[in-house]
Amino acid sequence: MSLTKRDYRIDGIKFLLICLVIIGHYIEPSRYKSDVSGTLYSLIYMLHMPLFVMISGYFCGEQSLKKLNKFTMRMFEVIAIVIGVSYFFINSNIESVFIFTTPLWFILSLVYWKWYSYLLDISGVSRGFQVVISYIIAISGFIFLNDNQEFLSASRAFQFLPYFSIGRWISNKSFSFNKSAAWTLIIILSLAAIFLSSRTLHLFEFQREGLFILASKVKMPIYICFTLKMSLWALTAFVSIMLINIMRMPRIFEKYGKYTLSIFCFHCYSYPLVIRYFHTLHYELLLSMISIVLFVIIARKEIISKFITNPVSLLINVSKNYSRS
Repeated sequence: MSLTKRDYRIDGIKFLLICLVIIGHYIEPSRYKSDVSGTLYSLIYMLHMPLFVMISGYFCGEQSLKKLNKFTMRMFEVIAIVIGVSYFFINSNIESVFIFTTPLWFILSLVYWKWYSYLLDISGVSRGFQVVISYIIAISGFIFLNDNQEFLSASRAFQFLPYFSIGRWISNKSFSFNKSAAWTLIIILSLAAIFLSSRTLHLFEFQREGLFILASKVKMPIYICFTLKMSLWALTAFVSIMLINIMRMPRIFEKYGKYTLSIFCFHCYSYPLVIRYFHTLHYELLLSMISIVLFVIIARKEIISKFITNPVSLLINVSKNYSRS
């Protein structure tokens, strides 16, 4: 694979994944009330975020300090606005400024991952070795980060870091998978996931719990929890690489894949409202479909999109352009 030319096939996968992200977040309130909702929730979380993060890394090429600073400020602006909306209109606790239990964890983690990659890039560390380091960080976080896991999104940022690093590593590599064999394996694993889907399984699916808290929750020996977690990491990474190489979505998905970050930001605003007022699966699914269509329409209108996600940056740019003229 090469990033000399944008791979719109990967954009198509990204769009599917952002749709699953929205559905997964919207059905949270009903996941413990309905077996169907619980199974759907567990299946979505089994793979959508590892693959989504890996693709984010796939599109993260060489970065300059100027671009990275600009990206960081844009993401902090989104975080500040979402927190403000939640606090003033939904009576959210002010602790949410530091405790990231909402989809904001991904935005903050994306900043971490990009800085991690940039710092290792300028230090001359190869992308392959960055993957090794990322796994050491992730495993260390899983073992030692048991208290305040949600503080500044630390736990999830560590857990998903390997996928981001793998995405960057495979971006200029070619893998050959037999499509029939790969899809057969994926279908078998999907059926197994459906059969095994449960709240216990979901606790292993990249939740915030550290090793010792997880072991106490699932009532399993620590070494079994550790082995299961490592196995899940390895399996989801392998399947994600396969899907990136063999999966192809409809062309309309490829068309909208470039808007995924904007769509993600939009859904961060709607998420607190949905989970507060809608706790029935069919309403949650209906709202998720409506939201996806609405967010796509907004994202295509660049000026409206920027006004919603980055109003401060937009006003600064407008004032600069006005002063120059």
